[in-house]
This record gives sequence, structure tokens and C-alpha cells, in this order.
Amino acid sequence: MFRETLGKEQLQAIVASMSNVDIARLLYCQEMAGVYIAVGRFENMLISAMHMCDRVKVQKVLGPDQSLWARAVAKKGSAGGIDSRLADQNPRAT
Repeated sequence: MFRETLGKEQLQAIVASMSNVDIARLLYCQEMAGVYIAVGRFENMLISAMHMCDRVKVQKVLGPDQSLWARAVAKKGSAGGIDSRLADQNPRAT
């Protein structure tokens, strides 16, 4: 949305020129982005926890979706820890 070189004064000028409706939209979008990120992180944490569960318990719960779960486990394993490498590059994101 904004350039990386956007300074405080430039941002203040942009916000000052916005209508109340535009500011409400901006704040709504920021809130929705935060929720989207939080849900994504929770989903990732939940899937990681499920990967650590006893396979028998997971298979019992998943029933007919067992083959899909096996594919998800294989994909996570083949990713080679991409999540941890990204976290290492940007420690503030974790």
C-alpha cells in the first residue's frame, strides 16, 4: 500500500487529506489484516500440533480423510522447514 521510503510527514499528509469514511475504511482494513494474520498463525500452530500427534489418534479422528492428511504431512516434510527459515530472516514476524 505504501512505499518503504514513506516518511512520517508524508504519511501524516496522506491521512490529513482523507475523509472520515476513508479513515474508517483504512482502520477496518488494518483490523481485518490483523485478524487474517492471527487466524493464519493459529491454523499453522494447530496443523503443527496435529503433525506431532500420535498417528493412530489422528487417523481415528479423520476417518475417510486419512489420505488427505498423509499428503499434508508429506508436503510439510518436503517444504524443508520453510517457516523456520522465514522466521530467521524476519525475527519480528514471529
